[in-house]
Parts: sequence; structure tokens; C-alpha cells
Amino acid sequence: MKKMPQSKLRKPHHHQPIHKKTAQARTDRAAWVAMILFAVLGFVIGYFASGGEAMPMIVGTILGAVAGYISGTMMDRSLK
Repeated sequence: MKKMPQSKLRKPHHHQPIHKKTAQARTDRAAWVAMILFAVLGFVIGYFASGGEAMPMIVGTILGAVAGYISGTMMDRSLK
């Protein structure tokens, strides 16, 4: 009579770890670049719209950075 294979007694496979950090670091740059560019654009728009007052420039910079982050993460998703 044949014996059934005893797979639980076999040694486990040793797989090499997959390093995806280089590919991820390359695609995550779009969010940072877009966030910085949009923040500068928001600052410039706030400066010209307010005539040099500080509060609209700060609001424009923050809103620009948020819009840049959102558009940058959308670009990152489309690149993956």
C-alpha cells in the first residue's frame, strides 16, 4: 500500500524579500512636487489678489498645498 505524501514534514521555502522601496520612492515624488508648485502658485495668487496682506497669502498657500497634494496623489496612482 502506498503512503500519502507528508507535506507538513517538508522544509518551508525561503523566498527572497522583494524590495519595492525604489519604485515607490520614484512615484511618490509627484505628490511632493505638485504640492510645492501649487503652494507657490497659491501664494502668488493670494499676493496679487490681496495687494500684499498676509492672511489671504497664508490661506492661498495652504489651499494650494492641499490642492497640490490631492492632484499629486492622483498622479501617483495613475503611474502605478
